[in-house]
Amino acid sequence: MSTVDLEDGCGHDKRLNLYRAWRRGICLHVNKFITVLLCLAGVTFMVFYFMFACSIPSPCFAVLDVKFYAFNLSFTSLTSNIQITISSRHDMKAAYHNFHFDQLDIYASYRNQQITLPTMIPPTNLGQHDVNVWSPFVNGTEVPLTPDLAASLAQDKIATMPINVEVTGRVRSKAGYVTSRHWLKVNCRAYIMFGNYNGSNVVGSAVKNPFDLEKGCRTDVGLLE
Repeated sequence: MSTVDLEDGCGHDKRLNLYRAWRRGICLHVNKFITVLLCLAGVTFMVFYFMFACSIPSPCFAVLDVKFYAFNLSFTSLTSNIQITISSRHDMKAAYHNFHFDQLDIYASYRNQQITLPTMIPPTNLGQHDVNVWSPFVNGTEVPLTPDLAASLAQDKIATMPINVEVTGRVRSKAGYVTSRHWLKVNCRAYIMFGNYNGSNVVGSAVKNPFDLEKGCRTDVGLLE
């Protein structure tokens, strides 16, 4: 009787050990499956994040018009008052992005030297079918110039003077549930011809032909840290 009981106890322990080993194996495989699934989900998220956040297409900018209401040039300084009409629109390549301009500053430069103070453009949104148009004034009072730069300005004023309209600031991009912040830098080339415009107080205006203003903007964006 005792021998049979001993054999039954040993058989029960053996089956219990096999069940525990089987359960440990199942748990191990389940843990491996969950780990692989989480890794794949993380990689997929990072791929989509960098696609939409780090390599986003930038909004398009275009200078529509530039008018000089003051241009007083001396041998050492320049005083100017300029109205710039500039637009931003949604790039069709960024079909899944919406933009919000947190801060934009616009100013004019000549041969890589800033000749006006920056003027702030109010924060605004740019949706998929939106076009924003601004017409801010930028001015500079007795901005110091080197003799070479003043001589170049005086010479260019006789014919057609090239200037650069520059915009700097920060922009947020949202694609689905992913939001990213970027710095923004826009550089547009315009050409100014001076003269008498029918007795108005405009002393110089942008030449639209043969120069195409809308093709003169370069937009750069980068991910903020």
